[in-house]
Amino acid sequence: MNKFITTILFLLIIFIQNGNPVVSNDGKISVKNLDETAKNLIANAVNLTVTNESSNSSKLPLIAEPPNGNGKQAEEKADSLAIFFILFIIVLAILLVHLLIKFQVRFMPESLAIVLLGGLIGFILSQTRWDWSEVEQFNPSIFFLVLLPPIIFESGYNLHKGNFFANIVPILLFSVVGTAISSFIMGFFLYIFGRLGIAYSLNAVESFAFGSMISAVDPVITLAIFQALKVEVQLYMLAFGESMLNDAVAIVLATTAQELSSPTIAQMSSLATLKFAFDRFLIMFFASAALGAAIGLVSALLFKHIDLRRTPSLELALLLMFAYLPYGFAESISLSGIMAILFCAIIMSQYTHLNISPITQITFQQTFRTISFVA
Repeated sequence: MNKFITTILFLLIIFIQNGNPVVSNDGKISVKNLDETAKNLIANAVNLTVTNESSNSSKLPLIAEPPNGNGKQAEEKADSLAIFFILFIIVLAILLVHLLIKFQVRFMPESLAIVLLGGLIGFILSQTRWDWSEVEQFNPSIFFLVLLPPIIFESGYNLHKGNFFANIVPILLFSVVGTAISSFIMGFFLYIFGRLGIAYSLNAVESFAFGSMISAVDPVITLAIFQALKVEVQLYMLAFGESMLNDAVAIVLATTAQELSSPTIAQMSSLATLKFAFDRFLIMFFASAALGAAIGLVSALLFKHIDLRRTPSLELALLLMFAYLPYGFAESISLSGIMAILFCAIIMSQYTHLNISPITQITFQQTFRTISFVA
């Protein structure tokens, strides 16, 4: 859904001009008009933001500042209200998913229902007389450092490894080679169309980076249909395995493309640049996977030789630390944290899982399923 929206916005910037046609009088598409189109759209977006902020300023503050002027106290109240509001929405989302399961609503995926719930709540809040802007703010670092790692770890830890590794070759072909081919094709045509004046002009690095980000497809509805139709396990595993790896591949490709914009690499020849991009992708992909697998093996050896089964709380706490270690370490050394935590989860589910107590096995699995759902 988010990739679709990003694509639509990008195409709007390319092909739409507010009140002025992109096509010139002689019937040809003008790059100058396209530049003016982008400028007008950006100006309209800024004006819309200013208008929105001015409309918010006319609303009543959600948290009134104390008479003594203690702004810190008002900030603490705003943070407390934001936490309460987030928890309340999560409660509504859980109840909504429960109703979908109870009444067997198969035509609507859980993720789509939650998105619609969020849109409805946002619309209701926009119609009130209070200013909710402070509560609505979200720091992207929270998503990448707190919410994303448990989602990736849970998908790898609860993976059906037998069917996955039985089809590992076609899964890697689809996820790595297929996503790379799709990224190159999308980036190539974006670059060519920009040079021909058909689309907004982007350089080669920008075209490839954007093509990488929209090439990874998340087939949630397709997998839901496969489950309902009870298709062959191999077909389902190919689609599921590819969807699990393609996001990581797309992020690695986009990161590699960003590195190509450095002045040192810009002076290289086309062949040398292509070789650097290919080598960088291989290093980032396989080095991240090896790092995650190594940390997973270390955790397996540690739990094998240190018996924590009589203290499940310590056992669970140490497992949680190992689950987050590869992501932070990989990101700190410019590798892919997603690939590292994914392969760490696969190794831990295969080896570490056997060296912990039965109660911790169940608790650890359910804990990450819960965190992943909430995230």
